[in-house]
Amino acid sequence: MNLLPRSLAQVKGYWTAYVVLFVALSLTFAGYLTHSRYIRDRERSKFDQAMPSAIEQTRSQLGIYLAMMKGVGAFFSASDLVTLDELASYFDTFKVHDPDLNQGMEGMGVILKVPPVERAAHIATMRQKYPDYSLSSKSAGEALYPLIHLESLGTNAAAAAGWNVAEDPLRREALRRVEATRE
Repeated sequence: MNLLPRSLAQVKGYWTAYVVLFVALSLTFAGYLTHSRYIRDRERSKFDQAMPSAIEQTRSQLGIYLAMMKGVGAFFSASDLVTLDELASYFDTFKVHDPDLNQGMEGMGVILKVPPVERAAHIATMRQKYPDYSLSSKSAGEALYPLIHLESLGTNAAAAAGWNVAEDPLRREALRRVEATRE
């Protein structure tokens, strides 16, 4: 049994087909690599052009939020007692509920430090506005940092009231840093 081709012309014909196939596949692969690199570079260029604008918009929006928070701090500093209705009125002036003005902000809350000796009085005061108010905390002997007012686009403020923000270790550390530096 003879497995070799019958003539040299047949061998030459097979090799030509394989060479053409190899060259075509090589050109296709090179085209794929070149086009992939072009697409990657184009997308990176678009990202690099859009990034400064996005960063500036984010900084601007954070500046607005920071001004609102400092305003709440000034509001508390200027008065011996700030009622929950006064807080609600204050937030209404900023139109916190307008999603077009406050894109990206879920809400803004007010946290109050409540030492253990003041818990009963605090709960009594808060139940005037929220009848089912309670402090949700596992800590018995240390100061709590409950959410006393929430202006939000979606969350039920009454359900969130009383949540001890300091239950989370990261938030507790942030609260202590803010308390120490007043910033």
